[in-house]
Amino acid sequence: MRLEQSEYGYTQIVISDNCEFDDFYSYADLLKNKLQVNYLNRLDDFDTLYWTFLFDGTSFDLSYNVFLGINIYPSKGFRSSAEENELVKKLFEVVSQS
Repeated sequence: MRLEQSEYGYTQIVISDNCEFDDFYSYADLLKNKLQVNYLNRLDDFDTLYWTFLFDGTSFDLSYNVFLGINIYPSKGFRSSAEENELVKKLFEVVSQS
C-alpha cells in the first residue's frame, strides 16, 4: 500500500497493483467496519468496480480494475481541491494501520 500522486494530479492511495475481486471486497468491508462508511453509489462492471463513500465530509471512490488494482481517490479526480487531497493522506493513515 502506498500514497502517490496520480498522473492527473490528484493524490491517491494505491492499495494493490495486482489483486482479485475478493481483495476489493475485503478492503470495502474494512472501510465499512473501521470507518463506518456507507457506500452511496456502487458501479459494478465486468472488470471494474467503483464504490463511492464519504470520509470527513468528502466523497471518495474505492475502485478496482483488473489492470490497475485497487485505489482510493477523491471522487472529483483532477478537480479535487488541495484540502481534499490532504484528506487522502489522513485516510491513508487510517487504512494503512489495518
